[in-house]
Amino acid sequence: MTVTEEIIPSALRDDERVRASQVAAWLGVTPKTVGIWSKEGRLPPAIVIGPRMHVYRVGDLRAAVAKMVSGTPKKAKERK
Repeated sequence: MTVTEEIIPSALRDDERVRASQVAAWLGVTPKTVGIWSKEGRLPPAIVIGPRMHVYRVGDLRAAVAKMVSGTPKKAKERK
């Protein structure tokens, strides 16, 4: 079992979508942090379903978590 599988259940298919609150629970952070990380590029962009519902594709999350675990540097912010 890989670290990514320990964080995101392997029973989920890559094309499934999960709510930000579930992603937050897996990562041990708040849903607000998930949103911030998504905007920073650490996590994939959210799919907006409604004004207060954001979901993430499981396959995209697995790829992002694998990068986080492997120590790949986060995406740099652009300076103005």
